[in-house]
Amino acid sequence: MFLLAVDSNADNDLKIVHSSFFIVLFVMFNIEWLLDNLTIQNTVYHMGKYCGAWKGSTAGAGKASYHIIMEGTGWLHHGSQPIPTFLQEGDMVLFLQDCPFVLSGFQDREEAFDAPQREMQPMTYKDEEGTALTCGFITFTSVVSKMILHFLPQMILFRKQDDHSGSVRKLVDVITQEAIRTDHKSEKLVVSLTEMIFFMVIRQQFIAHPLISPLGRVPVSKEFLHLLAEIVLFPDRDWTVENMAQASGMSRSWFTQRFSQASPLSPADMVRHVRIALACQAIDDGVSLTECAEKVGYQSQAAFSRAFQRVTGETPGRYSRKSNH
Repeated sequence: MFLLAVDSNADNDLKIVHSSFFIVLFVMFNIEWLLDNLTIQNTVYHMGKYCGAWKGSTAGAGKASYHIIMEGTGWLHHGSQPIPTFLQEGDMVLFLQDCPFVLSGFQDREEAFDAPQREMQPMTYKDEEGTALTCGFITFTSVVSKMILHFLPQMILFRKQDDHSGSVRKLVDVITQEAIRTDHKSEKLVVSLTEMIFFMVIRQQFIAHPLISPLGRVPVSKEFLHLLAEIVLFPDRDWTVENMAQASGMSRSWFTQRFSQASPLSPADMVRHVRIALACQAIDDGVSLTECAEKVGYQSQAAFSRAFQRVTGETPGRYSRKSNH
């Protein structure tokens, strides 16, 4: 993973900051900060039991989704992966981006995709071979949340055995009890419970796989965190000083004054560093140099190469060869 070196004299503890006013993203991406800044809107859209031959999917909805196995078992067929994933009671799948997948009672891929999309039965329906699910959509409601999402995997699989404290299991049991109530059911309560499970699973993901941003040493103040998130999400925009000031909710003159006080980088330098950091991440993921240049806002390979060399000290081609090895 490529970490930007803004200050060549920085020590290994990333103490490149001249005052406590700055945040260094590598340090900032700790679990507490991530959970505090990850804001979501949760909608439960399915809570019931599939019986007989069945399949379910939210692919194509354009939203992040989650699927909790409340009872029984099933199989996850994800994208073009040839081997399905077995799921059982207590497991949860988070799709943080819309992607092709099918949940089904069939292990065989062809049978799974050919299975009918049935209506769910109530949780109380008596079928020992049925599979009970609670499913919902997640919307990330802030720009900073979407920036965090940019560095998370497309899918997170949470296994029952990962629930070391038993907290998720207890919440699943409460959801089940709420689902089988015959009166005074509360959808709001189920939404709150599933949201708690979502954050517990995300926390476990951060613990097991610490989030390391390719923006490792790009210093930015809290004042400009929203702007940074916008640049990360839309690096190909024309990030003039006027556009950055507008994104920060400031006049051009006030933005220029505050930015110069808050950062050792100029606005143009920050955009360049963010773009090249994202380009390095894309190269590491196997994206071609031509596509990388376009994705991060460079109209020509020559301009991309100059910016890349200015930030990293090497050409994109050389970095790509090292990355591939």
